[in-house]
This record gives sequence, structure tokens and C-alpha cells, in this order.
Amino acid sequence: MKKILVLVLLVIATLVLAVTAMAATSNHKLKETYRKEATCVEAGEYIESCNDCNYKVRTVLPRLGHDFSKKPSVVEPTCEKDGKSTLSCNRSNCKYYEETILPKLGHHLIREEVAPTCAKDGKSIETCINKGCPYKAESVIPKLKHDFKKTEDKQTCTQPGYIYYICSFCGFKDPNNITTLAALGHDYKVTEEVKATCTKEGYIVKICSRCKNKVVENTPALRHDFKKKVDEATCTQLGYIYYVCSFCGFKDPNNVTTIQALGHDYKVTEEVKATCTKEGYIVKICSRCKNKVVENTPALRHDYKKNEDKQTCTQPGYIYYACKLCGYKDPNNVTTLAALGHDFKVTGEVKATCTTAGSITKICKRCDFKEVTTISAPGHDYKKNEDKQTCTQPGYIYYTCKLCGYKDPNNVTTLTALGHDFKVTEEVKQTCTQQGYITKVCNRCKLKEVTTIPAGHKFALSNAKFLGIVETFKNSGKWELTYRADTCSFCGNTQTFSVFLNGNNANLDGKVNLNNGYSLVFDIKGNGSNIKAFYFVLN
Repeated sequence: MKKILVLVLLVIATLVLAVTAMAATSNHKLKETYRKEATCVEAGEYIESCNDCNYKVRTVLPRLGHDFSKKPSVVEPTCEKDGKSTLSCNRSNCKYYEETILPKLGHHLIREEVAPTCAKDGKSIETCINKGCPYKAESVIPKLKHDFKKTEDKQTCTQPGYIYYICSFCGFKDPNNITTLAALGHDYKVTEEVKATCTKEGYIVKICSRCKNKVVENTPALRHDFKKKVDEATCTQLGYIYYVCSFCGFKDPNNVTTIQALGHDYKVTEEVKATCTKEGYIVKICSRCKNKVVENTPALRHDYKKNEDKQTCTQPGYIYYACKLCGYKDPNNVTTLAALGHDFKVTGEVKATCTTAGSITKICKRCDFKEVTTISAPGHDYKKNEDKQTCTQPGYIYYTCKLCGYKDPNNVTTLTALGHDFKVTEEVKQTCTQQGYITKVCNRCKLKEVTTIPAGHKFALSNAKFLGIVETFKNSGKWELTYRADTCSFCGNTQTFSVFLNGNNANLDGKVNLNNGYSLVFDIKGNGSNIKAFYFVLN
């Protein structure tokens, strides 16, 4: 509170002094008697003195700031030494300059190599290709060890082979690593063969598949190769077993065996069965010689067998006895079986829905009788569902039937959209000449948003200084008030602004809104050369 009170008193005192000074100035005849020009870093001034008295008025000229419009001088860097760029102020009476170090380039090397051998070292040469750099370095590449590769001389049918190792660089053969491969031997293939007979020799001609060596081998005459022969016996005639040579067909008279006659092998070709009351007969023919005989069979007695007529779902069944031979049914031995009743199986089902009835269709497994049963509709069975809301879309809680999926339109709750949850991922500050920007990404939906920050000077007006009223506008009905802003917080420049006020030669006061949120409050009174003006800046 005390600070505010002191500030108010200072403002009031300043206004009083300004009014007093302008009142005193209005009657003096002023002439410039001293001037000091402003430099890059210092403000200048000029003094006006009254010709009739010792009254003086001092006016401050703002500092100019450095002029860096001239191209900088550059000492280029080398591979091993830094360079520099010097930027000097262009004003003749200012020696201010700024230096920027240009980092050394470092060597940019290329390599050439002379390959080593088994008997001689090689070398590697590195040379810098940067312009004007003499750097060159050589290093030794040790000579190589022998690089032995396996070599094989193939063996033949009669000569051995060898596996040995030769250096792929110089051709040197390792005498301590030789393997002998045994000779293969001949691989004979038969090219001609004359078979020996029971009484005469044969021969075989063979040639090696590798070296083509030819040999002939004789085969001795064969003995008889007797094979068994059979002349089969018949129903009434003898048979014989004897032996014949498979080569020449000679029959051995000393090895013959007699086979006894077989007798007839009768097969039934016709049969009339005897019945319970009548004789039958059988006709048989020999399968070998076709001899035919006829045999009579006596009449049979009844041979009863149990029979059953199955009962059905609605009809009774019966157990009775009939003759196996003639089918005669015994009327004195019959048993009745009660009806079974239906044995149903479900063959079709129409499911009941929430609003419509269903049905079950059953068919008897035995008689195919069909029966249909109606199932009443159960009504809806609701369950809760939720569609989640997103950053821009609302969600919903609603209820659907578990059975049919029907959605209840009278029980829906809307969930408000969440809105974006932005996080700053990148920020580039603006300068006086380049715009900046802020990049934000939503943590939920990954939406990207970029906000541009305009470029421009940032002049403060809290300590603005009044510079004067431009004379040329006094009698034209307009007033120009000139003030200077503080230094730009980005680049350090200062700037002078003018505010034009419409009016006349009478009283003029008011308030003008300036840039950056400040306002200029002014009060101008009088006309001609008798002008009073004062102002102050408000945030």
C-alpha cells in the first residue's frame, strides 16, 4: 500500500513539474547552442538557450544501436586449425565487432592398399583429400600365411590316387599332408555270354567299365537238370510221376512212380427235397469223368420252428410255431404280445422368441407317428451394455435382450464426450522475424494440434519516454505525440512510435490504446506557439 502511495505522489509531482516547465518555456526565444550526436551505445543531446535570459532546455537523442549490415570477414578453418568469422559495426566512429569461431574440419581420409602375399608384406596408405592439406600416413599389412586348398588326383583300376594341399596364393605344395588313395580294381561288366549245355562247355566275355580291360571266362558243360513231370491218374486209370532234363528234354527211365486210379468224385447237380409227406431224390455227376447216378430220399416228419410277428406301437404281436420244411403253422401253440406304445424322437424345434411362441416336433422311431407341442414366448431378458465415449464422440449405456438382441429405446443413458487431453510434444520459440509454434498431441486419440506464435518485436511501454510534439501538424487540426518504447526483449532494438490525435487549436485530451496492451493518456491545451502537453502511460 505504501509503494502505491509513493508512486501516486511521484506521478503528481512529475505532472506539476511538466506543467510548470511548459508554462515557463512558452515565452522564451530559444536557439540551439550545443549538440552532441548519439552513437551506437550512447544517447546524444542538444541544448536550446533563450536569447534574452539564461533559460535552457535540454533534449535527449536516443542511442543508434550497432549497424551490422556489412558482410562479415571470414578466415576459413583447416583440417587441424579453427577459422573465424568477424562481424563489425559499419558506423565510422564505432570499433565494435563480434567474432564467431568456425570449427576445424578434421582430416577426410581415403585409403589405398597394396595387398600382402605369402612371402611379402603389403601396405596401407591414407591421404587427406581436403583442399591444401598435405597429410599422408602409411602402415604395414603383415604378409599372409599359406592358404592351403585341398587337391585330389583320382585313383584308377590299377594305380593309386593322392589327396594333397596347395597354397591358393603361391602354389606351394605341403609335403607333410598327403593321403594315398588305394587303386579301385576293375569293375567288369558282362558283354557276351554263350551258355554251356548238358554235354558242351560255354564262355563269358567281360569288359571293365572304367579302363575297358577285357577277359574271357569258360564255363564247364552242365549235368542233366531233371525236372519233375506228372501224368495225372483218372477215376478208373493209373497215373505216373517221372523226371525230364530242363536243358535237353532227356527222360530218366530209372525214376518213374505209378499213381493209383482216383475213383469217382460225384457232385450233386439236381435235388428234389423230400417233404413232410412226400419222397425226394438226388442226381449226382462225377466232376472228372461225368459219370451220373440217381439216389432216392424218404419223406420227412414236420420240424417245427419258433416264429414271431412283432408288435407295433398300436397293434399287438404274436409268437407261433411253423414247420421248417413245409411252413405248416401249429394252431395249438400261439402267444399274443401286447402293443409297445410310441417311442418319440425330436425331429424339429422352432425356438420361442421373446415375443413369439415356438414348437417341438416329435416322430415315433417305430411307426413315424408325428406329434407337435407348442412353447410359449418367454418375454425379453435384458442385459446392460456400454459404448465408451471418446474425446469427440459421446458414449452410451443401453440395455439389450440376451435372447434376441432387442435394444430398449426407453432406457438409454448418454455419456458426455471426454474432450482432448493434450500434452505438449514440441515447442519452438518465436523471434522478431521468425514465427514459433507449439505442437500438442492428445494422450487418448493421438490427435495432433499445432499453434502458431506470430513473429515480431516485443517492446515494453512501462517506461516510455515523451519526445515532443511535431510542429508541422499544429495548425492543421492534428497533433502528433512521439514516444519511445523500451528495448525489444528478443533482439535488443529500440523503437520510436507516434500517436496522431484529431483536434483543433483548442483544448484536446483523451486516451489512446497502444500496442502490447498499453494506453497513452494525454492532455493538450492552447494554440499557436503557446502549447502545453503532458501525458503518462498506463498498463
